[in-house]
Amino acid sequence: MTSARRPTILLLAACLAAAAVPARAAQESPPDLLLLTLPGGGVTVFQRPAPQPPAPAPLATAPIAPVAFQIASPPILPFSAHDSRPNTPYSDLIYKAARRHAVNPHVVAAVIEAESDFQPKAKSRAGACGLMQLLPETARRFGLMRKRDLFNPAKNIEAGVRYIGWLTQRFGGDLARFVAAYNAGEGAVDRFGGVPPFQETQSYLRRIYGTLGLSSLISAILPPPPQAVFPAAGETLAATAPMAPMAVLPPVAGLVDGGH
Repeated sequence: MTSARRPTILLLAACLAAAAVPARAAQESPPDLLLLTLPGGGVTVFQRPAPQPPAPAPLATAPIAPVAFQIASPPILPFSAHDSRPNTPYSDLIYKAARRHAVNPHVVAAVIEAESDFQPKAKSRAGACGLMQLLPETARRFGLMRKRDLFNPAKNIEAGVRYIGWLTQRFGGDLARFVAAYNAGEGAVDRFGGVPPFQETQSYLRRIYGTLGLSSLISAILPPPPQAVFPAAGETLAATAPMAPMAVLPPVAGLVDGGH
């Protein structure tokens, strides 16, 4: 080996040794220091970040008690073992028929009160008869074949409660739709997708809900009744543009005044 190449080899060996020292220093650095070898040689020292303390566990809080709204709940249309006999005429007939056909006896009693006021000989101009004001064709649908039997309290209640049971299933236990259908017919409820906008039907629904102690729920079902607006003393009502005439709706199939 010539004397000219010896310094070069020694310089290369020194560089390799210098590179190995920082690498070992980085591996053996104190736990609170972080040594980083630079690409061009040399070592940079960083303070190792302190470990973050674990997040504190959330404080246990007592569950918030639900707010009790002072609104009566609608009765469940299907019969319940907790249902009592209504305090009305024909309560025993009503309760037994309601239990047989799995409907709420208090709803049945409210319907009879609204329909006939518990008068077994009641008959409407449309031909609806008896306690539950059944039309002969409706009565035949639910097993009452002879017209004279419409005035028999037990048979009238039996057919009427069967009809209520059918409507209950038809409308999934929805009290408002059931009541509207009993008054206006199930076809009208289907057509309007809910309580029809008939004044008679809406008044009927208010009466049934009132009898059941549910008047507070009416505002969630029906729009408020229109109220007359009178000018104050010395004032006049502002002139308004005349309203366009409304289209006359075709009659609803199956809708008969006061009959079912």
